[in-house]
Amino acid sequence: MYKNNTLVGCYFYLLLFNEEKNEPTYKVKSVAVERMLIGLYTGDYTKISPSEVISQLPCSSEQQAILSKKLKEANFETNVKNLREIGGFSEQDASDYAYLYAEAVVHDTFRRLMELSGANGDPMVF
Repeated sequence: MYKNNTLVGCYFYLLLFNEEKNEPTYKVKSVAVERMLIGLYTGDYTKISPSEVISQLPCSSEQQAILSKKLKEANFETNVKNLREIGGFSEQDASDYAYLYAEAVVHDTFRRLMELSGANGDPMVF
C-alpha cells in the first residue's frame, strides 16, 4: 500500500504544487479516475465490489435488483435518495450504505484500470 500511496501522493504534489512555468501540468480528465485517486490517497475504499455491497443490503432481492440499476458512482445524494425510497432505509442507514457503495466503486475503478493497463500481479492485493 505504501508504494501506491507514494505514487498517488507524487501525482497530487505535481498536480497541486506545480509552481514552475516550464514544467508540464498534469490534469485528470476523467471524474471517475480523479475520484479514484482521491479515494486511494485518503484510504477511503473497500475491497469489495459495488455488486457485493448491493447483495449484502438487508432488503428483498427485487429491491436489490432495482438498486443495482439505480445506484450510480458519481452522485452520493441521489444514491441516498434511492436507498431511502427503494430500499426503505432510514436517512442514516441510506447514507452509510451510499458511502460504502462509493468506497467500493473507488476500488473497483482501480481494479479495472489495473486490468486494462495489463499490470502484472493481482490487483486485489492492493
